[in-house]
Amino acid sequence: VWFCSLREAKPKLELAQQSGLFAQHFCRLQSLPLSCDSSALSEAFHSWAATKVFLWLHNFVGGAVARQAPDAEQLAGWHREAEEGPVAAGQYIKLYFEKMALWGRYLMAQFLCGGAFELSAMNTMQMESVGIRNGNAWSVPTLEALRLIAGQGPLLEVGCGNGLWASLLRDSLAADVLAFDTADWDARYGEREGDGSMMGSRSAAVRQGGPEQVQAHPDRTLMLMWPDYSGRGAFGTTCLEHYTGDMLVLVGEWRGSTYGTVNPWGQSFSEELINSVERDFEVQTRLPLPCWPLAADA
Repeated sequence: VWFCSLREAKPKLELAQQSGLFAQHFCRLQSLPLSCDSSALSEAFHSWAATKVFLWLHNFVGGAVARQAPDAEQLAGWHREAEEGPVAAGQYIKLYFEKMALWGRYLMAQFLCGGAFELSAMNTMQMESVGIRNGNAWSVPTLEALRLIAGQGPLLEVGCGNGLWASLLRDSLAADVLAFDTADWDARYGEREGDGSMMGSRSAAVRQGGPEQVQAHPDRTLMLMWPDYSGRGAFGTTCLEHYTGDMLVLVGEWRGSTYGTVNPWGQSFSEELINSVERDFEVQTRLPLPCWPLAADA
Protein backbone atom coordinates (compact mmCIF):
# COMPACT_ATOMS: atom_id res chain seq x y z
CA VAL A 1 0.00 0.00 0.00
CA TRP A 2 2.72 2.44 0.96
CA PHE A 3 4.70 1.70 -2.20
CA CYS A 4 1.61 2.43 -4.32
CA SER A 5 0.96 5.63 -2.39
CA LEU A 6 4.55 6.83 -2.92
CA ARG A 7 4.35 6.10 -6.63
CA GLU A 8 1.14 8.11 -6.89
CA ALA A 9 2.79 11.04 -5.11
CA LYS A 10 5.70 11.21 -7.57
CA PRO A 11 4.12 13.88 -9.87
CA LYS A 12 3.54 16.13 -6.85
CA LEU A 13 7.16 15.76 -5.79
CA GLU A 14 8.39 16.48 -9.32
CA LEU A 15 6.28 19.64 -9.41
CA ALA A 16 7.79 20.75 -6.10
CA GLN A 17 11.25 20.26 -7.60
CA GLN A 18 10.38 22.34 -10.65
CA SER A 19 8.71 25.15 -8.69
CA GLY A 20 11.60 25.58 -6.26
CA LEU A 21 9.50 24.61 -3.24
CA PHE A 22 11.65 21.57 -2.54
CA ALA A 23 14.83 23.68 -2.67
CA GLN A 24 13.33 26.15 -0.19
CA HIS A 25 12.49 23.43 2.30
CA PHE A 26 15.87 21.76 1.86
CA CYS A 27 17.77 25.03 2.42
CA ARG A 28 15.74 25.72 5.56
CA LEU A 29 16.55 22.28 6.92
CA GLN A 30 20.20 22.85 6.01
CA SER A 31 20.44 26.08 7.96
CA LEU A 32 18.00 25.46 10.83
CA PRO A 33 19.63 23.87 13.91
CA LEU A 34 17.60 21.13 15.54
CA SER A 35 19.42 21.60 18.83
CA CYS A 36 20.53 24.79 20.54
CA ASP A 37 23.20 22.84 22.40
CA SER A 38 25.10 21.01 19.69
CA SER A 39 25.59 20.92 15.93
CA ALA A 40 26.45 17.25 16.42
CA LEU A 41 22.94 16.60 17.69
CA SER A 42 21.43 18.36 14.66
CA GLU A 43 23.44 16.18 12.29
CA ALA A 44 22.51 13.14 14.36
CA PHE A 45 18.79 13.92 14.16
CA HIS A 46 18.96 14.26 10.37
CA SER A 47 20.91 11.00 10.10
CA TRP A 48 18.44 9.31 12.42
CA ALA A 49 15.57 10.61 10.25
CA ALA A 50 17.09 8.98 7.16
CA THR A 51 17.35 5.67 9.01
CA LYS A 52 13.75 5.89 10.20
CA VAL A 53 12.37 6.62 6.72
CA PHE A 54 14.00 3.48 5.32
CA LEU A 55 12.74 1.41 8.25
CA TRP A 56 9.23 2.84 7.88
CA LEU A 57 9.14 2.09 4.17
CA HIS A 58 9.97 -1.57 4.82
CA ASN A 59 7.67 -1.84 7.84
CA PHE A 60 10.50 -2.36 10.33
CA VAL A 61 9.71 0.56 12.66
CA GLY A 62 8.73 -0.76 16.06
CA GLY A 63 10.37 -4.13 15.54
CA ALA A 64 12.88 -5.59 17.98
CA VAL A 65 15.89 -4.88 15.76
CA ALA A 66 14.79 -1.30 15.09
CA ARG A 67 14.46 -0.73 18.84
CA GLN A 68 18.11 -1.79 19.23
CA ALA A 69 19.28 0.64 16.54
CA PRO A 70 21.41 3.63 17.62
CA ASP A 71 19.28 6.61 18.63
CA ALA A 72 19.98 10.29 18.00
CA GLU A 73 21.89 10.73 21.28
CA GLN A 74 24.24 7.86 20.45
CA LEU A 75 24.70 9.14 16.92
CA ALA A 76 25.52 12.58 18.32
CA GLY A 77 28.17 11.04 20.55
CA TRP A 78 29.80 9.38 17.56
CA HIS A 79 29.65 12.66 15.64
CA ARG A 80 31.43 14.51 18.44
CA GLU A 81 33.94 11.67 18.69
CA ALA A 82 34.75 12.01 15.00
CA GLU A 83 35.26 15.75 15.37
CA GLU A 84 37.43 15.54 18.46
CA GLY A 85 39.27 12.21 18.05
CA PRO A 86 42.25 11.24 15.89
CA VAL A 87 41.92 12.62 12.36
CA ALA A 88 42.44 9.29 10.61
CA ALA A 89 39.97 7.47 12.82
CA GLY A 90 37.23 10.01 12.11
CA GLN A 91 37.37 10.27 8.33
CA TYR A 92 34.98 7.45 7.48
CA ILE A 93 32.48 8.29 10.20
CA LYS A 94 32.52 11.92 9.04
CA LEU A 95 31.66 10.72 5.55
CA TYR A 96 28.90 8.59 7.06
CA PHE A 97 27.30 11.58 8.78
CA GLU A 98 27.80 13.80 5.75
CA LYS A 99 25.79 11.37 3.61
CA MET A 100 23.20 10.27 6.14
CA ALA A 101 22.41 13.83 7.29
CA LEU A 102 22.17 14.95 3.67
CA TRP A 103 19.77 12.11 2.88
CA GLY A 104 17.74 12.87 5.99
CA ARG A 105 17.31 16.50 4.97
CA TYR A 106 16.50 15.50 1.41
CA LEU A 107 13.80 13.05 2.47
CA MET A 108 12.30 15.44 5.03
CA ALA A 109 12.17 18.21 2.41
CA GLN A 110 10.30 15.83 0.12
CA PHE A 111 7.85 15.00 2.87
CA LEU A 112 7.22 18.69 3.58
CA CYS A 113 6.48 19.21 -0.12
CA GLY A 114 4.21 16.29 -0.79
CA GLY A 115 3.77 14.15 2.30
CA ALA A 116 5.74 11.35 0.61
CA PHE A 117 9.19 10.16 -0.41
CA GLU A 118 10.55 9.43 -3.87
CA LEU A 119 11.37 5.74 -4.23
CA SER A 120 13.94 6.31 -6.96
CA ALA A 121 15.84 8.73 -4.70
CA MET A 122 15.90 6.17 -1.89
CA ASN A 123 17.12 3.47 -4.27
CA THR A 124 19.90 5.83 -5.38
CA MET A 125 20.88 6.43 -1.74
CA GLN A 126 21.14 2.71 -1.08
CA MET A 127 23.24 2.15 -4.20
CA GLU A 128 25.53 5.00 -3.21
CA SER A 129 25.94 3.53 0.27
CA VAL A 130 27.09 0.24 -1.29
CA GLY A 131 29.68 2.13 -3.33
CA ILE A 132 30.91 3.97 -0.24
CA ARG A 133 31.20 0.75 1.71
CA ASN A 134 33.09 -0.96 -1.08
CA GLY A 135 35.48 1.98 -1.21
CA ASN A 136 36.06 2.08 2.57
CA ALA A 137 34.72 -0.71 4.77
CA TRP A 138 31.38 -2.46 5.12
CA SER A 139 31.09 -1.40 8.77
CA VAL A 140 31.82 2.09 10.09
CA PRO A 141 34.46 2.06 12.86
CA THR A 142 34.08 4.01 16.08
CA LEU A 143 36.83 4.77 18.56
CA GLU A 144 35.05 2.72 21.22
CA ALA A 145 34.95 -0.31 18.95
CA LEU A 146 38.56 0.14 17.85
CA ARG A 147 39.76 0.43 21.45
CA LEU A 148 37.84 -2.68 22.48
CA ILE A 149 39.29 -4.67 19.58
CA ALA A 150 42.82 -3.37 20.17
CA GLY A 151 42.62 -4.76 23.69
CA GLN A 152 42.18 -8.30 22.30
CA GLY A 153 45.53 -8.29 20.50
CA PRO A 154 47.67 -9.52 19.00
CA LEU A 155 45.16 -9.65 16.15
CA LEU A 156 44.80 -11.46 12.84
CA GLU A 157 42.23 -10.15 10.36
CA VAL A 158 41.53 -12.39 7.36
CA GLY A 159 39.36 -11.11 4.52
CA CYS A 160 40.16 -7.53 5.55
CA GLY A 161 39.02 -5.85 2.32
CA ASN A 162 40.67 -2.45 1.98
CA GLY A 163 42.25 -2.80 5.41
CA LEU A 164 40.63 0.32 6.88
CA TRP A 165 39.95 -1.14 10.32
CA ALA A 166 43.39 -2.75 10.49
CA SER A 167 45.07 0.51 9.47
CA LEU A 168 43.19 2.47 12.12
CA LEU A 169 44.01 -0.12 14.78
CA ARG A 170 47.67 -0.02 13.86
CA ASP A 171 48.18 3.69 13.15
CA SER A 172 45.79 5.33 15.64
CA LEU A 173 45.99 2.89 18.55
CA ALA A 174 49.37 1.17 17.97
CA ALA A 175 47.63 -2.22 18.00
CA ASP A 176 49.48 -5.36 16.97
CA VAL A 177 47.48 -6.51 13.94
CA LEU A 178 48.17 -8.49 10.78
CA ALA A 179 45.65 -8.11 7.95
CA PHE A 180 45.28 -10.43 4.94
CA ASP A 181 43.10 -10.67 1.87
CA THR A 182 43.32 -11.95 -1.69
CA ALA A 183 43.41 -9.78 -4.79
CA ASP A 184 40.61 -11.77 -6.43
CA TRP A 185 37.72 -13.81 -5.10
CA ASP A 186 38.42 -17.53 -4.81
CA ALA A 187 35.44 -19.53 -6.14
CA ARG A 188 36.25 -22.34 -3.70
CA TYR A 189 34.55 -20.27 -1.02
CA GLY A 190 31.28 -19.77 -2.88
CA GLU A 191 29.65 -17.74 -5.60
CA ARG A 192 30.00 -14.00 -5.82
CA GLU A 193 28.52 -11.41 -8.17
CA GLY A 194 30.84 -9.30 -10.30
CA ASP A 195 34.11 -9.90 -12.10
CA GLY A 196 35.88 -11.43 -9.13
CA SER A 197 37.94 -8.35 -8.28
CA MET A 198 37.74 -7.30 -4.65
CA MET A 199 37.03 -3.94 -3.02
CA GLY A 200 38.60 -0.50 -3.53
CA SER A 201 42.06 0.92 -2.99
CA ARG A 202 43.87 -1.08 -0.32
CA SER A 203 45.98 0.31 2.47
CA ALA A 204 49.59 -0.62 3.06
CA ALA A 205 48.45 -2.73 6.01
CA VAL A 206 46.96 -5.41 3.72
CA ARG A 207 49.06 -8.47 2.93
CA GLN A 208 48.32 -11.14 0.36
CA GLY A 209 46.68 -14.20 1.86
CA GLY A 210 43.48 -16.02 2.75
CA PRO A 211 42.18 -18.52 5.32
CA GLU A 212 45.47 -20.44 5.31
CA GLN A 213 46.95 -17.57 7.33
CA VAL A 214 44.94 -18.64 10.37
CA GLN A 215 47.10 -21.74 10.80
CA ALA A 216 50.24 -19.70 10.17
CA HIS A 217 49.46 -17.35 13.10
CA PRO A 218 47.92 -19.51 15.87
CA ASP A 219 48.92 -17.08 18.63
CA ARG A 220 46.69 -14.26 17.35
CA THR A 221 43.02 -13.46 17.99
CA LEU A 222 41.03 -14.04 14.82
CA MET A 223 39.07 -11.05 13.53
CA LEU A 224 36.44 -11.46 10.79
CA MET A 225 34.45 -8.60 9.27
CA TRP A 226 31.80 -9.38 6.65
CA PRO A 227 33.77 -12.43 5.41
CA ASP A 228 30.90 -14.04 3.49
CA TYR A 229 29.39 -12.11 0.59
CA SER A 230 25.64 -11.71 1.09
CA GLY A 231 25.89 -14.03 4.09
CA ARG A 232 26.72 -17.11 2.03
CA GLY A 233 29.82 -19.13 1.24
CA ALA A 234 32.61 -20.89 3.10
CA PHE A 235 35.28 -18.22 3.55
CA GLY A 236 34.38 -17.54 7.18
CA THR A 237 33.87 -21.19 8.14
CA THR A 238 37.21 -22.13 6.53
CA CYS A 239 38.95 -19.54 8.69
CA LEU A 240 37.13 -20.84 11.75
CA GLU A 241 38.06 -24.47 11.01
CA HIS A 242 41.74 -23.52 11.14
CA TYR A 243 41.38 -21.47 14.34
CA THR A 244 42.44 -22.91 17.70
CA GLY A 245 42.05 -19.80 19.84
CA ASP A 246 39.37 -19.09 22.43
CA MET A 247 38.55 -15.49 21.49
CA LEU A 248 36.88 -14.14 18.33
CA VAL A 249 36.28 -10.60 17.09
CA LEU A 250 33.33 -10.47 14.68
CA VAL A 251 31.98 -7.34 12.99
CA GLY A 252 28.80 -7.24 10.92
CA GLU A 253 25.21 -8.45 11.12
CA TRP A 254 24.15 -11.46 13.18
CA ARG A 255 21.16 -13.71 13.45
CA GLY A 256 18.54 -12.12 15.68
CA SER A 257 20.00 -8.65 15.06
CA THR A 258 19.29 -8.10 11.38
CA TYR A 259 16.39 -6.81 9.31
CA GLY A 260 16.67 -9.93 7.15
CA THR A 261 16.52 -8.10 3.83
CA VAL A 262 19.02 -10.58 2.33
CA ASN A 263 18.87 -13.61 4.67
CA PRO A 264 17.09 -14.28 7.97
CA TRP A 265 20.55 -14.63 9.58
CA GLY A 266 22.00 -11.45 8.03
CA GLN A 267 24.33 -10.61 5.18
CA SER A 268 27.77 -10.66 6.84
CA PHE A 269 28.34 -14.27 7.91
CA SER A 270 27.11 -17.58 6.54
CA GLU A 271 24.52 -19.47 8.54
CA GLU A 272 27.05 -22.30 8.96
CA LEU A 273 29.57 -19.95 10.58
CA ILE A 274 26.90 -18.52 12.90
CA ASN A 275 25.88 -22.01 13.97
CA SER A 276 29.50 -22.94 14.71
CA VAL A 277 30.21 -19.76 16.67
CA GLU A 278 27.03 -20.01 18.73
CA ARG A 279 27.88 -23.63 19.53
CA ASP A 280 31.52 -23.11 20.52
CA PHE A 281 31.71 -19.52 21.83
CA GLU A 282 29.83 -17.19 24.16
CA VAL A 283 29.15 -13.48 23.61
CA GLN A 284 31.32 -11.33 25.87
CA THR A 285 30.63 -7.85 24.52
CA ARG A 286 28.41 -6.45 21.78
CA LEU A 287 28.85 -2.85 20.63
CA PRO A 288 26.43 -1.15 18.20
CA LEU A 289 27.94 0.68 15.24
CA PRO A 290 26.71 3.45 12.93
CA CYS A 291 24.57 1.73 10.31
CA TRP A 292 23.86 2.50 6.68
CA PRO A 293 20.20 2.21 5.63
CA LEU A 294 18.66 -1.19 6.45
CA ALA A 295 21.90 -2.53 7.93
CA ALA A 296 22.33 -3.62 11.56
CA ASP A 297 26.08 -3.68 12.18
CA ALA A 298 27.65 -4.41 15.56
